[in-house]
Amino acid sequence: MKIGIDIRMINHSGIGTYINNLVPLIIKKNPKVKFYLIYNKKNIVEWKKLYSNTVFVLFNSKIYSLSEQFEFYKINKYSLKLFWSPHYNFPIMANTKVIVTVHDILHLVDKDLSIFKKMYSSFMFFLLKRKASKIIADSQFTKSEIINYLKVENDLVDVIYLGIDKFFEKKHQNSDGNFLLYVGNIKKHKNLKTLLKAFNLLNDTNFRLYIVGEYQSLRSPDNEVLDLIAKNDNILLKGRVDNEKLREYYSNAQALIFPSLYEGFGLPPLEAMACGCPVIASDKASIPEICSDAVLYFKPIDVNGLVKQINTLLSDDKLKNKLIKSGYIQSEKYSWDNSADKIIYLIRDIIE
Repeated sequence: MKIGIDIRMINHSGIGTYINNLVPLIIKKNPKVKFYLIYNKKNIVEWKKLYSNTVFVLFNSKIYSLSEQFEFYKINKYSLKLFWSPHYNFPIMANTKVIVTVHDILHLVDKDLSIFKKMYSSFMFFLLKRKASKIIADSQFTKSEIINYLKVENDLVDVIYLGIDKFFEKKHQNSDGNFLLYVGNIKKHKNLKTLLKAFNLLNDTNFRLYIVGEYQSLRSPDNEVLDLIAKNDNILLKGRVDNEKLREYYSNAQALIFPSLYEGFGLPPLEAMACGCPVIASDKASIPEICSDAVLYFKPIDVNGLVKQINTLLSDDKLKNKLIKSGYIQSEKYSWDNSADKIIYLIRDIIE
């Protein structure tokens, strides 16, 4: 049996995490299947030496380009049984069954998106609901968004939750560093502006705020946020870091603040919980579904509400310890291994 998978976004922050954790597991669990992996020259692919049941197919086209569809058309010569795309830019001319993972539909609902991006995503989603054998959503929230916006049947969309890298599941004693933490990129829907305003109003002015995530290579960063950061010496841009450093930040922060307005899933709160870091998060989108009662919530545009939650957590050790314990329990519900098994079952079910 031959299955194609697009891994070209392996180095991206969000989808890259998804690919890096799921694809190797799926390959390893299916030694009799031949996997055709679509990659490009920018990929750092170490799997060539690890798995004998893989064929690497080089693409030269840019992601989200018209030319990538012509390269996708060429994969028909491999007579694949199925193609799985971890993002909505799937092969529209593939002569095989297609599974597509849709992490969110931000490109359809984001008012700040450029006209070109809006047109491209609308076109791809229009074709997606006609071509896909199955759509995988990261959460019930994303599934409901897909059904409402694309007007598809409930049975077309399956929810398969993400997992947590076992690296973060190694429990660490929080050492009470004098900083708060944000993990994610700097785009408008991440709502960093609310966090920065709240940080400037905290009772304790000795704290620092570490902002960890991609910002230098973003095509559309939130420039207003960058300006606010530049005006406060206690707000530090740490950029994108490796898992070792990220675990260190989680393990030493007083709390992770996750103010996002729109998330299809949201891994940072769960990673923080696994490392013993209490979480304060907005009550929007998929966040309450994924985090349940293991975090403190606030209305995402309520600056004073966020200030109150941060000050409460910093002054209440009993509450902090309660969140840490419930966070451990909540984070243990999510496993990449379980996610891989469900995707494998779905692939086999569609093929058979």
